[in-house]
Amino acid sequence: MQALTFSASTGKAVLELTRTIPIPGPGEALIRVLRAGICSTDIEICRGYVPGYCGVLGHEFVGIVVAHGQQLDAEHDAQKSAPERLVVGTRVVGEINCNDTHFTCGDAVYQRNHAPGRSVLGIVNRDGAIAEYLTLPASNLHPVPPALTDAEAVFTEPLAAACRILEQGLPRRPAQDRVVVIGDGKLGLLVSQVLIRHVAAAGGPRVTLIGRHMEKMAMVQGDVERIVSEDDGSVLAAGLAGMFDLVVD
Repeated sequence: MQALTFSASTGKAVLELTRTIPIPGPGEALIRVLRAGICSTDIEICRGYVPGYCGVLGHEFVGIVVAHGQQLDAEHDAQKSAPERLVVGTRVVGEINCNDTHFTCGDAVYQRNHAPGRSVLGIVNRDGAIAEYLTLPASNLHPVPPALTDAEAVFTEPLAAACRILEQGLPRRPAQDRVVVIGDGKLGLLVSQVLIRHVAAAGGPRVTLIGRHMEKMAMVQGDVERIVSEDDGSVLAAGLAGMFDLVVD
């Protein structure tokens, strides 16, 4: 298969044309990648962000289940209704943190995201998504609704990162907190969209988005004030100092 790999020892990203297709282990699925996204993390890995990195880049994807390992995660499968079971042919997206060591502590979220020895798709000890195929535990996969296109579904992972703000209980007073998002990159736009809907549902004040590209900020929908930052932003920062209760940078 083709895959984009990076090796810290050479400092180069290389498109491999004949990399071996991965074999799914017990409880894992083999996924044929339909679309993969490029994240700033991928770029930073190529700049040395993960010392000793060697493998396939990428953790944002949408794909199709094409095979299972020897033992499909029975507990995960039993929890799903018949239409949601991860049969071959199911279009899926996936969570990137994998509890490969089966570390248990009574907290499923901790086990998945913080377990000692875990792997992270395309980042730590697991080849990533900028390839024709990848493997992930079946318990990490989620079926994609038919209404979503591949171009939309590939944004699921960064959108989940944006939604973490709400899981952390922010903003604490959505009906009154003044919120500003700084940055009009992919994640900044997704964070803005999530917060706009959340604050609007609570009847809160208009969210402010600050960036350098009005054409990019125009993609954000809803009640939002868009401000273009020029030069180093110091003049704008001085003028807005003390105006906001929550700043997302």
